[in-house]
Amino acid sequence: MTNAATATNAGTVASLSNTGGTFGNTGTITGATTVTGGTLTTSGTTGTINNSATTDVTGGTTGAFTNSGAATNIGAVASLVNTAGTFANNAGGSVTGTTTISGGAVTNAGTLTGAATLTAGSLDTSGTAAAIVNNGGAVTVSGGTTGTIANNTGTLAVTAGSTGAVTNASTATNAGTVASLSNTAGTFTNTAAGTVTGTTTVSGGAVTNAGTLTGFTTVGAAGTLTSSGTVGLISNSGLTTITGGTTGTFTNNATASNSGSVSRLNNQAGTFTNNAAGVITGQTFVNGGTVDNDGTLTGNTTVAA
Repeated sequence: MTNAATATNAGTVASLSNTGGTFGNTGTITGATTVTGGTLTTSGTTGTINNSATTDVTGGTTGAFTNSGAATNIGAVASLVNTAGTFANNAGGSVTGTTTISGGAVTNAGTLTGAATLTAGSLDTSGTAAAIVNNGGAVTVSGGTTGTIANNTGTLAVTAGSTGAVTNASTATNAGTVASLSNTAGTFTNTAAGTVTGTTTVSGGAVTNAGTLTGFTTVGAAGTLTSSGTVGLISNSGLTTITGGTTGTFTNNATASNSGSVSRLNNQAGTFTNNAAGVITGQTFVNGGTVDNDGTLTGNTTVAA
């Protein structure tokens, strides 16, 4: 069926080509639907949809959906490929399979059940997303719950909500709650409102913390950590600078400095500089390397023979 005027379907249509006008479907379109002009509104059942005009899924189910126009969904879409334009998965809407974004903008206030992969374009999710792999787009988690995120290239901004484990090799910020962090390259900024509840591993790149790193933090030889917030335990083999805030037990094997409050210091190698504003509230153990103190060592200091 080809439509360029006004049509509705409450029965069964083999296929649809909508070139203009409006088409309302409450029935079944068994084959492919192509929307190159006008508007399709469907609350029934459709096969695949290729939209370069306007499509609103107000309920029901669709097959694989390819979008380069303007589309909204509060039904169930089998999978999504967004090459341009906008696709809004609103509250109540679901994409049951994978979401692939190579251009345009996808917003999610509903559910993305399968993994979402970006090579360009953007994804803003405030709903539920299973997993995200970013290979060149812009990802914003503005609320809701998101699974694991691999930010390989492109940008990641967690402004609210929670995520699973995050792996970052590009540019990322967090003002929400992240389950764990592995920073292999690039930069990760944990803002004052941000929390990493599990482990933080900085094997490369730079992590800046003004919020809370709750779990064990490991800084590798190629990694850099700068913290003015709250950190649990730290094991440093790279470069760590505490500019303020509080830190738990600090084990140092490389280069570190402190202008905040550290609960305990174990210097095994390298150099640890406790600046004028720095305080070690508990014991200091110097089992190797050098500790330079211009601040306060409150507890006992033990220097290995």
